[in-house]
Amino acid sequence: MAIATTHTHARYTLSGILPEFSRRHPGVAVHLVQATPDDIPLLIVGGQVDIGICTTPHHVPSSLVGITCYVFEHVLVGPPGHPALAEEPVTLASIAASPLISYSEQHAIARRLTAALEGAGLPQNVVVRGTDVEVMKHYAALGLGLAVIPRNAYTPADRERLAARGVDHLLPPSMVYVLARRGAYWPRHLYEFVNLLSPVLTRTVVEQALRDGEPPGERL
Repeated sequence: MAIATTHTHARYTLSGILPEFSRRHPGVAVHLVQATPDDIPLLIVGGQVDIGICTTPHHVPSSLVGITCYVFEHVLVGPPGHPALAEEPVTLASIAASPLISYSEQHAIARRLTAALEGAGLPQNVVVRGTDVEVMKHYAALGLGLAVIPRNAYTPADRERLAARGVDHLLPPSMVYVLARRGAYWPRHLYEFVNLLSPVLTRTVVEQALRDGEPPGERL
């Protein structure tokens, strides 16, 4: 079973799922292909992977469907004591006043943050862009700037070096999708894997989505 996903999902989302899946299916090897959101649809179309797990890419071919999975919550992280993180709630103005460490524009979080700041008429001072949340957290801890990351990537181990504040009141939600080929045949273990990812994704729901679903569209 081959899955294309981003570093964040591979490191955090799937770490609570793969051990249970492997326990149930010890004979099924899982091949994780880490890729950017824009590359994931190409890997599925090309047959290199069975499914993809990501937020909305820029473009999804009509041959794929997007199965709604769950919503990412966001937090703003930076060094403890940073003025922007002392506010409750955090404001766009305080984010704009600080250097930022951001995902690349291929990632929906980066596009949502850009749209929110532009919509408020505020500048954006990005000093580092990347695709790896661990690198983003590292530079934020060094004091290079603030970063907006998925809440599940902010762990207890981060709390000594990074403070965090929720920013979902400032940004539209980031929906996570399972991307798959329309009408594809799925073995039983793939249905079970997706159900572990989100309990609402029963075999009936997934089969209907594979038959009638549409590619996800960006809504900023």
